[in-house]
Amino acid sequence: MTGSTVTLWWAARPDNEGAPVHRTMSSIALLTTSLLVATAAVSGPAAANGSTGVTRDSILTAAAGIREPDIATGPATDAAVRQIVGRACAADLDGAAQLYQWRASSVDGPGVTGLVVRAAIVEPDGSGSTTSRICAFAAITPSTSSEHRLSGSYTFGVEMGYTETRELKGLMSGSVQLTTVLSVPRDRYVSAAYLTAAGSSQRTVHTTVESRVETPKTKKQLKTARATLVKSNASAKRTYKKAVKAAHGSKAKKAGALKRYRASRARAEKVYLRATRTFVIKRTGHTDVESEAFTVKASNYEEIY
Repeated sequence: MTGSTVTLWWAARPDNEGAPVHRTMSSIALLTTSLLVATAAVSGPAAANGSTGVTRDSILTAAAGIREPDIATGPATDAAVRQIVGRACAADLDGAAQLYQWRASSVDGPGVTGLVVRAAIVEPDGSGSTTSRICAFAAITPSTSSEHRLSGSYTFGVEMGYTETRELKGLMSGSVQLTTVLSVPRDRYVSAAYLTAAGSSQRTVHTTVESRVETPKTKKQLKTARATLVKSNASAKRTYKKAVKAAHGSKAKKAGALKRYRASRARAEKVYLRATRTFVIKRTGHTDVESEAFTVKASNYEEIY
């Protein structure tokens, strides 16, 4: 794929005082010719990389809402973002904590969907008052299928107050990559977030290939197999007759003898078929890795008021 571009969509949720919704749209260009989009990383002194309960479905739902202007701040989008923020930022948004505002970007391209999120969270401080913090992070998941896994590296940076910059470099893995979370007091003012990521989305595919292998038999082999079958059946019949005679009229014993006789004939028939078979089906397992490479850059300066 040459000269491809992807779109970076931004959505903002207003605060509870009814402030207007701000939406902007910008674009990011893929830097290589065989590309997949990823969203990278976050810096800060909080949780380590992983998913921490953030699911692939929640990322895809939030991203789908953000890219559609008519529903970018609708209930479904807001619910998905709330779920992601609550788990990533360790905020009890179903309890005492409140998601005051959020800013999120959705990065979409062939094979990967990512989110970069900044959220203003208000929480009780234990003394009857509240504290406010900014939580920033990124999450990425393969959009092609749940079987794909990420690999590669990312750098996520934030600017605080236009003078301080924090960056974190890390590796991507798994089906959901949540970066380290930056959580700072709201007065620190996280004014911008930017990211770069490069790697691949891979899926391991296991397949079985069947092939017919000829196993020709000579006339002598076929004749021997037939003679063996006839001999086995004759022996089974003699054994059956003896068992019936020894049953002395017992229906249960006769039934048991008949069952054993039929089983003996079935075994002999299987041996005969194997001996006379002129081909076999050979099954061979193969393991292939499907992989798409990507390199992406993005930035955003959407303000949180």
